[in-house]
Amino acid sequence: MGRQKKGQDTWKRLRDWHDGQTSSARLASRLLLLLGYTSIDPSHPMGGPDGKKDIVCKKDGKKWIVGVYFPNGQKDFKEIEKKFEQDLEGIDKNEGDGFIFISNQELKLSEKDLLKNKQDFDIELFHLETLASVMDTPIGFALRMEFLDIEMNKEEQLSYMVEIHEKLDEKIEKISSLEAENLQLKNIIDQSDTNSTKYKPADPHYATPKEMNAPYDYLNISKRS
Repeated sequence: MGRQKKGQDTWKRLRDWHDGQTSSARLASRLLLLLGYTSIDPSHPMGGPDGKKDIVCKKDGKKWIVGVYFPNGQKDFKEIEKKFEQDLEGIDKNEGDGFIFISNQELKLSEKDLLKNKQDFDIELFHLETLASVMDTPIGFALRMEFLDIEMNKEEQLSYMVEIHEKLDEKIEKISSLEAENLQLKNIIDQSDTNSTKYKPADPHYATPKEMNAPYDYLNISKRS
């Protein structure tokens, strides 16, 4: 069966999630990595008590507590809100600075505003549309293939190759810039060493009275006493 257009495959497979908690936690961890988060630490992806946190990660000097919610099919907002509030308790318990909620659920604008205003600290929502959007771009193609089994079409393969070449060009440019800076620094150091050798002061030498042709009697203390 051919793929549906306009990202419908990605959207539907995320919403109709069948792979359980373990895969959803791994997907969330990989997504966070793509979005620039570091020190990503899943609590218990295989199941078990997680201490009111599914994942802990860091970004911009902050410790983020992450809640992951991937039920099968779209749920009523009351159920989504209940899970959100349960995971939100992990902020105080784990001394977090901000909260991230990653879910395969569709959220209306008013619902997102309601969830984001639950507390005063930073709250990030990665909901169904966000996940699908990321996974339908070159940086997310591998993630989509691994977790949703959706291969790249010809257009996506082309955009992926363009993205890879652009990143390679950026790295080559950075390497060339570093090499130029290193060469400039080496020249400065070499010039400094040359100047230091050229203008090195001579060792101090103090002339003796004999070298100054001083009279011997001047040095003969017994004759002067």
